[in-house]
Amino acid sequence: MQRVKGERRRLSELNRGERKGGTTTTTATIIIILITIIIIILNTTITTNINITTTTAITTTIIIMIIIVVVVVVVV
Repeated sequence: MQRVKGERRRLSELNRGERKGGTTTTTATIIIILITIIIIILNTTITTNINITTTTAITTTIIIMIIIVVVVVVVV
């Protein structure tokens, strides 16, 4: 039991250290920017190839963005 408590404390300290350093936030923002660019490109190609209404395209982008935000929050 003692060892488990010590490991947990160490892990929490490591997490706090990572959050203090601005590296994780910057990488997350870069990933988000890259993914948004990819989504924009994908949406333009999808709308040009198959005539999907703009509302469905917007809803899909919003859903994809929410998923990406959740993934980034979980990973970071």
